[in-house]
Amino acid sequence: MKIISNSEEFSEKPGQDEESAGFFVVTELKPALKNKERVNVFLDQKFAFSLTISEVVDEKLKVGSEISSERRDALQSLSEFGKLYETTLVWALARPRSEREIRDYLEQKRKKREIENRRYDEFLARLKNDPEYREKVKKIREETREKNQKLKEKDWTQDNRAEYTRFYRTNLPTKPAPNFGREMQEKIIEKLRKVGLVDDVAFSKFYIENRATKKGISRRKLKLELAKKGIEKSVVSEVFSGSERSDEEEIKKIILKKRRKYPDDNKMISYLCRQGFEFELARNLLREMDSQNQE
Repeated sequence: MKIISNSEEFSEKPGQDEESAGFFVVTELKPALKNKERVNVFLDQKFAFSLTISEVVDEKLKVGSEISSERRDALQSLSEFGKLYETTLVWALARPRSEREIRDYLEQKRKKREIENRRYDEFLARLKNDPEYREKVKKIREETREKNQKLKEKDWTQDNRAEYTRFYRTNLPTKPAPNFGREMQEKIIEKLRKVGLVDDVAFSKFYIENRATKKGISRRKLKLELAKKGIEKSVVSEVFSGSERSDEEEIKKIILKKRRKYPDDNKMISYLCRQGFEFELARNLLREMDSQNQE
C-alpha cells in the first residue's frame, strides 16, 4: 500500500469548516514509527487514530476522504480495539492461558486505564485552574528541552554508549490510552477463541502434562491450581481421565528428591501428605522404595 501525504491540498479550501459541520477530511496517511504495520491517520491536519494497513484498505480511506463524526468515532473504536487485541495476543502467546486468566488480564488493564485517565484529567484541571502550577510545569518542560538539546550537541566520539538511549524526562503525566468497556473485552475474548487461544480443555491438558514434571506434584494439587485458574470441575475430570500422570509415579519423584532432607519416615510422609497425596499411598511407597534401596 502506498502511504501518501497531501495536507497542503486541503488547507486552503475557503468556506469549509468540516469539523463544525460534523465532517472531517483525511489530510494525511503516514506509517507509524513504532509499528510499521500500522498507519497514522490525520484528520484536518491533526492526528486522529491509527489503523492496520488492511483496515485502511477495508475502510477505503485515502487522502481527501470525507468522513462524518459518527464514522470517525467508529474508526477510533476500531483503532483502540486493534491495539488492545495486539497487546493481549502477544501476552496470550507467551504461554497457554485459561479463559479466566485472559479475562483477569483485560480487567486489570481496564481498571489501570481508568486510574490513569482520572489522574490525567486531574492534572489538566490543575493546569487550567492553578496559574502557579502552570508556570511550574512550563518551567520543567523548558528545562528538560534544554537538557536534551545539550545532549544532542554533545560530542560522543570518545564514549557513545548512551548516545541513543540517554535523555531527560519531565516526569509529568502524559495522555494515556482511552478507556474501554467490558463490551470490547468480550470482543477480544471471542476473537481469541476463534484462533484457538481461549480453550480451557487444551489449556488444562497442557498444564497437567507440563506442571512440575521433574519434581512431582499430586493430582489433588493440580486440581486446586486449575480451579484457581477458573477451570470447571467437569473439564478437569475429563482431562485427568486421559492423563498418564499418576500419584504413584509423582510420589516416587518426590521421595528421590527429598529423602535426604527428610530421613525420618514420619516427616517424609507428612511432607507428602502436605503435597496432597493420600497417607496410605505415601507410606506404602516409601516403605517399598526404602526396601529396594536396602537390597
